[in-house]
Amino acid sequence: MDKRAAEKGASTPSKRLIPKELIPKEFLKVLAVWSLIPGYLVAGGFIGYVLDRWLKLFPYLTGVGLILALLMAVRDMLRLREIMWR
Repeated sequence: MDKRAAEKGASTPSKRLIPKELIPKEFLKVLAVWSLIPGYLVAGGFIGYVLDRWLKLFPYLTGVGLILALLMAVRDMLRLREIMWR
């Protein structure tokens, strides 16, 4: 049965053309690292805003949340740099 398939020109899994990567891994690594900053800032700003509205201290906790989010994003970027680019 394998001989018949080979004679008819059917491709076997080993002969198929499979692209190695659709998107290069280096690009995905850079995208993963740089997507941390906006994600953390949105989360920190939202948490600070909600706490400000709840405690009636408007701009203070939002600012603190944004600064903490930025510091945490930079910390995680440095961690990922050590892990990803060894």
